[in-house]
Amino acid sequence: MRKVLIPVLNRNFNERDFSALISALKKAKCDMAMLIFPRVLRSEKCLSDEFNLFLRTKERLIKEGIEVGAWMAPSIGHGGTGVPGSKDNDAPSCYERITFADGTKVFAYCPTDEAFRKDFINTVKTICCNYVDWFISNT
Repeated sequence: MRKVLIPVLNRNFNERDFSALISALKKAKCDMAMLIFPRVLRSEKCLSDEFNLFLRTKERLIKEGIEVGAWMAPSIGHGGTGVPGSKDNDAPSCYERITFADGTKVFAYCPTDEAFRKDFINTVKTICCNYVDWFISNT
């Protein structure tokens, strides 16, 4: 049996936009909305804010009869650019970047950096240990 999973960029939806979202998901015969949860690094407050927003949107979708999962994006191999809207906070100055053998550094945090792993795992635990049955991430 196939399921239709549709990614939804989570935000603080106003009523008009939320109604439009529900309409689009139902029109697409969506079985599950995969709410995008950003990788949050170096800020417990930011992580808490994102998680509370996730729970609010999740509850609203469930009331509309739509099952909800979490899609963590970005994950490993992305980021480190300090782009506006990222939830990396001051991470670009704190974590080691992936480095090639020739010394070239990539705009991504190294998954062997102990501090990065600790923060990354904290975000994953926050998502997975709190009322979500489905979890995916991009790598």
